Amino acid sequence: MRPSGRIADGATVFGIEASPSFYAATTSSHTAGTYDDSSLSIYVTRSFGHGVFVGGNLEADLRPDKDDQYYVEANLGYSFDFGRFSFTPSVLLGDTWGGTGFGANGNSSAFYYALYADAAIRLDEHWTFNALSLRYRNAFDYTWITPEIGSGFSYKLASGTSLYGSAGYSWKDTGEGMHPDTMSLAFGIRQSL
Repeated sequence: MRPSGRIADGATVFGIEASPSFYAATTSSHTAGTYDDSSLSIYVTRSFGHGVFVGGNLEADLRPDKDDQYYVEANLGYSFDFGRFSFTPSVLLGDTWGGTGFGANGNSSAFYYALYADAAIRLDEHWTFNALSLRYRNAFDYTWITPEIGSGFSYKLASGTSLYGSAGYSWKDTGEGMHPDTMSLAFGIRQSL
């Protein structure tokens, strides 16, 4: 879950993030709180001024006993700046492949979309409270409804580098109803140029 907050006009941000996740509920195949997988992502975002930005993301979900899953994404958004508070809605299009769980063999690729809404409060020149991050995601050809909620903090160094951490909780519906899916922690570093 990348940190929210407005990117300076004309800036480009590069980042890398690692995120372990754990099962949120006990089912017939796993116990709540046990390790699920780890995500590793790299991303770039470019601000075009007046709050408009575009970005891209590459991600790998690395699983200990299953097929890994991969994602490529592009997003477009707008950041409303209210001084110390910012609100950022965005839309994303992506493709996933590998161990997706889709199709007869569980490895069909799937195009998907996601809607995001992020709210951030700048506490001072270094600290930002990434108060709320909401996601709604679904595939075009499959039922893959995966809402997520998260929150965290980021710390900006004088060099323009930011370190951040967050926690998230997600649900999943693949056609059998909505149920708790995973709890995740995310740690990242990003550089603004």
